[in-house]
Amino acid sequence: MKRYLSAWIALVAGLALTSIASLEVKKAIEQDAADEFAFTSDQVTLKIRERLDAYALTLKGGAGLFAASNAVSRREWQAYVKKLRSQDSVPGVQGIGFSQVIPPHQLAGHVARIRAEGFPDYTVRPAGERALYTSIIYLEPFSDRNLRAFGFDMFSEPVRRAAMEQARDSGAPALSGKVELVQETGTEVQAGTLMYVPVYRNGAPTDTVEQRQAALIGWAYSPYRMKDLLEGILTNWDDNKTKRVHLQIYAGLEVKADNHLYDSHPSRTHKIDPLFYQQRTIDFNGQRWLLAFHAGENVVPISHASAWATLAGGIVLSSLLCGLMLALARQVRAREIADTQAKEIRRSADLLRESEDLLNASQHLSMVGGWVWNVETQTMYWTKETYRIHDLMWGEIEPGSTEHINRSAECYGPEDRPKVMAAFQRCMEEGEPYDLEFPFTTAKGRRLWIRTTAHPVLENGKIVRVIGNIMDITERKRAEAELDSHRHHLEQLVDMRTVELVTAKDAAEAANRAKSAFLANMSHELRTPMNGVMGMVEIARRRMADPKGLEYLDKAKGAANNLLGVINDILEISKIEAERMVVENIPLQISVVVENLTSTLGHKATEKGLRLATDLPAELAHAPLKGDPLRLSQILFNLVGNAIKFTKQGEVTLRARAVGETPEAVQVRFDVSDTGIGIEPEAQTRLFQSFEQADNSMTRKYGGTGLGLAICKHIVQHMDGEIGVDSTPGQGSTFWFVVPLKKRKQDAVAPAPTFMALTAKQRLQAEYAGTRILLAEDEPANREFANFHLGYAGLLVDVAEDGQQALELARQNRYALILMDMQMPVMNGVETTQAIRAASLNTTTPILVMTANDFEEDRDVCLNAKINDYISKPVDSERLYKTILGWLEKRGN
Repeated sequence: MKRYLSAWIALVAGLALTSIASLEVKKAIEQDAADEFAFTSDQVTLKIRERLDAYALTLKGGAGLFAASNAVSRREWQAYVKKLRSQDSVPGVQGIGFSQVIPPHQLAGHVARIRAEGFPDYTVRPAGERALYTSIIYLEPFSDRNLRAFGFDMFSEPVRRAAMEQARDSGAPALSGKVELVQETGTEVQAGTLMYVPVYRNGAPTDTVEQRQAALIGWAYSPYRMKDLLEGILTNWDDNKTKRVHLQIYAGLEVKADNHLYDSHPSRTHKIDPLFYQQRTIDFNGQRWLLAFHAGENVVPISHASAWATLAGGIVLSSLLCGLMLALARQVRAREIADTQAKEIRRSADLLRESEDLLNASQHLSMVGGWVWNVETQTMYWTKETYRIHDLMWGEIEPGSTEHINRSAECYGPEDRPKVMAAFQRCMEEGEPYDLEFPFTTAKGRRLWIRTTAHPVLENGKIVRVIGNIMDITERKRAEAELDSHRHHLEQLVDMRTVELVTAKDAAEAANRAKSAFLANMSHELRTPMNGVMGMVEIARRRMADPKGLEYLDKAKGAANNLLGVINDILEISKIEAERMVVENIPLQISVVVENLTSTLGHKATEKGLRLATDLPAELAHAPLKGDPLRLSQILFNLVGNAIKFTKQGEVTLRARAVGETPEAVQVRFDVSDTGIGIEPEAQTRLFQSFEQADNSMTRKYGGTGLGLAICKHIVQHMDGEIGVDSTPGQGSTFWFVVPLKKRKQDAVAPAPTFMALTAKQRLQAEYAGTRILLAEDEPANREFANFHLGYAGLLVDVAEDGQQALELARQNRYALILMDMQMPVMNGVETTQAIRAASLNTTTPILVMTANDFEEDRDVCLNAKINDYISKPVDSERLYKTILGWLEKRGN
């Protein structure tokens, strides 16, 4: 038995070695397949990540349009998105839009503005009161399912709001969680997500979270239907590679049905195969996606033929060896063992070649070459793919030769070669791995980008080998270069737009300054002679005893008042167009405004045989509010005056109702209804334009400039309200407007006087007769008017015809009050006042300026020059008496 023991031992050993070799070959095959699947998963993940970054860049470009100007029109947004889509920059994107922030008090004005752009059904959805509103006002392409999103308030939905707040506070792009897009029509519904980029007010600071919140005006955003998005991302990629993986995407880091965003093969069911299952995570500024990869329909199948061949060959080889050993005589035993070992070596070499062929095939598919450096023997070996990347023939360099290092180093540029060699040296000597990317020129002159990596292999704490990879990443670098080129193009567009806007801004400011100067001159040149005309008419009327002459003077006074109204309307609309209107925010009571209106216009209605009625709830009429009573009166006087003018019989009704309320303000709607001639539908579209009436021929029949309604519209818009008309020809009209009026605390009501008060003129005659004042006025008619009325009130008047004369008189005499014209020869009113305040006997005397320039900055100039009060021309006698009386009383106190 001992004679055959070695044969049986050889059999058992051969079988054991065969089993071990077969398992190792099987593991190598499976590992290569798993590595290839993992590499494909990495490529898909990289493409998704790069495309998300590209989409974020397009949205940043949209935000850049707003950063370059104070406003971006709908047409400019359309042009920007059209340019992006014409370059195929955003495949798979549902749309590119802009959502605007709307404070609650601006909601009504915002809706009116969008409707005026040609969207009469526009509204902000969903309805209801909220602390903050947003609305999708731009979304391109503006067609098909995207129309369903127009006006939607994304901030009202928690998942979207979380992403919008993250983008607002961080200043960076943000992705939402899983949502159902409002664009969905109910069929083929897909999971959706949205990307937001914050848009801040041009020039506002954004260094802190608080500053970014205060500067926010909206978000540039894109909605994505996940199936459309992923097909758009992967469409241009190798279709065969796409089918190798089955991709599932989840919002967050958990595989749950609620988080499921996308499934590339929703009809397939499968179990997790450890070899063909990979997970990857994409972190987009805090919003994470989990990507789960399973084997797809075109995954490269695993062939265990080599393993089975190794096992079968080993069994056969071991069996033959055992048989030969048993059959041969002892004298030939040594030769048979030698022959058997030789066969084993040859078979192992065959198996090694098969393994190398499989490795080379896998590396060729993944475009990743391999190499190994033996530290002890100082030899290097390349795989076939490494030769192919270098454009060298297989085996062109002697295996094991250090020539591999020299030939590879020559492919790097002169500036990169030392970096690569230094990294290789550190890895070989210090065990420091590296991962580098460089330009690369092959032996045939092809220009590539490669990624080279290496890591050490240690045995007993000693570096024995360095194993590395070399990968062709030219396609990836080309994609990155395209994205970078697109980014630079967007920056150039923003720079060009910025230059255009700055030029336009400078031109607009120059035009505005010219218009302001023209208005100031026109105001003075028109109002100053009107002051003389109206003053002389009033003086003549006081001296006229002939009844017919009094009638003529009354007609002249009426004509002068009409002309003054025309002048005031023209100057008012000019101030509005020059953006010089100021809306006050002072105590206001609706009943007082309405009472003043009825007392003034009531007699006009009575003269025409009309009834002027009012309909105001008591709680609204006497409510303590804040606003601009003068501007509110201006609107109501215009609308009620027009209603009386165009109504022959019947009545005119003024109605007010509260139509909305918040803790801070009340939305009040005013209606002015009449039974007049009515307005044709076509004419209604022109009513609120300057110099327009329902029928322009009516100007001759009824009079008027056609500016009243245009002025009313501008005032209402400045008060954050809206105005309109409802009319039927022949049946009358209803003009309406809605404005917000702020609430205020109830003021204490002063007790009513129990005696009849004297007029201002009577009090001047009784209390201040003989009081000496100075009048400085260069216009003869105005000078005579003022001198007459001041003397009529019992005052003693010294007259100066220019600023220099006024200064000399002020230095010689003390006066109780000085009346100063604004524009005079030698020295104007401001210069004269400053000189009197500096050195005269009247440094503290009240100085009242009379001027035809009724602008806010003119008042500021007067106050800065230490002028006490401001009287606009034309000046009526009663207002003059009241103003002088008030200042004489203050001086006496």
